[in-house]
Amino acid sequence: MTTHQILLVAPLDWPREMLAACGYYDLAFRFVQEYPADGLSAWRAETTRHGETVDVAAHCQDYSGGYAQHALNRFFSQALLRCRPRVVVVVGLTGCTVDLLRVAELLGIPALL
Repeated sequence: MTTHQILLVAPLDWPREMLAACGYYDLAFRFVQEYPADGLSAWRAETTRHGETVDVAAHCQDYSGGYAQHALNRFFSQALLRCRPRVVVVVGLTGCTVDLLRVAELLGIPALL
């Protein structure tokens, strides 16, 4: 277990320079058109000591309902438990990020959108 001040959930191409001085864990995501036919809607693409990148099926970008919309929940919950952040910052409201605030609240961690 590590401790970070902030858990950042943002698109991979979102500029992170403003948080450079903060102790944050980066859960970056990108929407992909091509992905495995394994029934999942998100896959870990890369892991570093400061974060991870998750590929998310493009159909999870829009609000459409269904379990696929919870694509980031598994990775997000694991990062919350592993990093124990003081606050969660979610950048952008998409089909796969809309539920993350609720998950953080369930675990007693304040979250900002």
